[in-house]
Amino acid sequence: MNIGVRVEASDKIGSGHLKRCISLSLEIKENLDVDVIFFFSGDDRYLDLLKNHDLAFHKIKSNTFNYLDDAKILKSIAKKNNIELSFIIVDHYKIDINWERQLSDSKIIVLDDLANRKHHADILIDQNLYNNYQKRYLDLVNKGCILLLGPKYAILNYKYKKLRKDLIRKNRYKNVLISFGGTDEFKLTEQLLAKFSSCPDLDEYIFHAVITKSFKNKPLIRSYSCYENIEIYEDLDCLSSLMYECDFSIGAGGTTTWERFAMKLPAIVIAIAENQVESANYLKKKGFIDYIGKAKDLRKDWIENIISIIKDKKNLESQSKKISDIVDAEGTKRIINSIINLMS
Repeated sequence: MNIGVRVEASDKIGSGHLKRCISLSLEIKENLDVDVIFFFSGDDRYLDLLKNHDLAFHKIKSNTFNYLDDAKILKSIAKKNNIELSFIIVDHYKIDINWERQLSDSKIIVLDDLANRKHHADILIDQNLYNNYQKRYLDLVNKGCILLLGPKYAILNYKYKKLRKDLIRKNRYKNVLISFGGTDEFKLTEQLLAKFSSCPDLDEYIFHAVITKSFKNKPLIRSYSCYENIEIYEDLDCLSSLMYECDFSIGAGGTTTWERFAMKLPAIVIAIAENQVESANYLKKKGFIDYIGKAKDLRKDWIENIISIIKDKKNLESQSKKISDIVDAEGTKRIINSIINLMS
């Protein structure tokens, strides 16, 4: 049996969609007797993520997206390579009911975050937490579509489940994770390090900053490693070990949110994409995160605001307690069980 994955990754949209599809696919391969084949579009540099996990892929090249052309290309590649797709996992914001109906010979599993378009699917997964999240898709999916909604279906790398088992938060709040995704187009990392490296009253903290090959300011960021309280990490496959070792985080919203929750890691969050804003506002309202706004709209004193939050250790401890049971790192297992039920 073959399962296809239609996904995109680029410097513009980041690698979050691809990474969660990889995490889901690896678990599927571990638990089911199937082959997983990716149908990838976007920037070729992200293909290394697939190669590193020995996942099969075919490239779909297109300058502009057209659902008929895209579906036709995928079917053509499958036919040419004698690939019969029993399931197709779709994680692509431009794909909707029109594309999905073109591939109706396969069972469709949709990963979404937006609830802004109609779908024709067998399973729809949205791992995010919003106000009335259980009702967001009721008018957007076909009858019979199985809805897997909320953080109990968070798709995480298997390493989070493994590390979570013996995780005990010590509430020392010394080690700080800084991670703004695959590109950090707003240069938040370098701005934070510039301030933290010249702020004597933060000497008690150690800042662990994560960058990737797609960062345009790598040499500058690397230069901060000369400071005793700054560590730089490049091209990590997974943040689980760092989240285990660190005491709180400064970073983006999106998929990383549920990784932090699984590791009971309090966070100061900045939305680096519009689709992160709604969830971030809701999580702030519930006291689960400190959300300080969208990256493109930050106030001039945003770093001073972060420093004041860093020093409020009682608030960070309260966050950690509140989020500790929201994500249990069993979401992928629940999704696979739903796929098994569709097979039978």
